[in-house]
Formats: sequence, C-alpha cells, structure tokens
Amino acid sequence: MLVNWANDSECLGPFIYFPLSSINLLYICLFLNNTNHMHKLISMLVVLVVIAFETRFGAWLRGHIWACIRRAITTRKTKKTSNKRRELSTSKNQGQRGKAPPAAALPTPSETLRYHPDKQLSNDTSAFRKVNEAYEVLRNPLQRRKYDLTYNFVRRELETYREAWREYEKETEQQPEQAMELYAGPHQAVPRNLQRKTLHPMPPQ
Repeated sequence: MLVNWANDSECLGPFIYFPLSSINLLYICLFLNNTNHMHKLISMLVVLVVIAFETRFGAWLRGHIWACIRRAITTRKTKKTSNKRRELSTSKNQGQRGKAPPAAALPTPSETLRYHPDKQLSNDTSAFRKVNEAYEVLRNPLQRRKYDLTYNFVRRELETYREAWREYEKETEQQPEQAMELYAGPHQAVPRNLQRKTLHPMPPQ
C-alpha cells in the first residue's frame, strides 16, 4: 500500500508527517540529553519549528493520510467489484453463444395465434405462414443477422431516395422552372421552352 501511495502524487502525506514526528521526538531526546548549550538552543529551535509546523499542518496531514487510506481501500474494493462484474458478463455472454435471441424480440404466442387458421373465418393461411417464417428467422442467429443487414441496406436506400425527393420539392418551391430543367434534363426542357414561347410570344419589335 505504501508503494501505491508513493505512486500517487496526492498521497505524500505519510512521507511528510511521519518523518517530522520522528524528527520531533529525536530532537526532544537530544535536547534532554545534550549538555552543550549551543546544541540545546539549536535543538530547541528545531523542536519549536517542528511543533509549529505540526500545529499548522498536522490536522491537514492527518486528514490527508486517512483520506489516502480510505481512497486506497475504496479503489481496491471497486477493482474487485468490477472484476467480478466483468467475469459475470463474460460467462453470461459465453453461455448465450449459439442460443436464440431474447424472447422479447420474438413474436408472442398471442400474436402468432391471432393469425391461426382456426381463428380466421376464411381458410387463408398466408398470414400464419409469414408469422412462422418470421419466427424462424428471428430464432436463428445467422438468419437474423442476414435479415438485419438486408433491412439496413434497404432502409438506407429508402432514406437516400426520401432525402433526394425532399431536396427536389424544396428547390421546386423556390425556383420551379430551374428545378424542372435541372431534374428533367435538356431533352424535356426544349419542348417546354418551345411551348412557353408559343403560348407567350414576344411582342414584335
């Protein structure tokens, strides 16, 4: 855990607080055992500086130390929980390989029975066959994947066509004649120009 604290730039409190406390005790011992007055004075000044530092920053350092300890414990628990969730997710995905899609994506029995021949007045079974075919396609992963790819391709084609049609309608509203000539082509623009000149001839000069 001390290695993790050393790697974390925000968790340097223990390496500051504990040495200062040790220095404080050391200089107190030197002050009591030293007979030289100069050494006593220096030791006393150092002790006062360390005590002042601990008084000013001791509470912050202690709070920082406990915050580091709590964060390390929380991080360790979070990593264990995330690893368990990853293992459960992996085992769940491995267990579902090759199985049918979720039941919510498949037709319900009531929807299937709605088109059953016994429920219909006529003997037409085409709707019931279509429902069964759809059920078989959705139940087979390969067939469902193929269906999704085809559906997405057709959907993109239809969306492209709708976008082009909306653009054509927008340009037709803004500039009708230019839009008709642009989208119809020159072979149809010539008869329209001729008809326009015939119906609305220019006055003689």
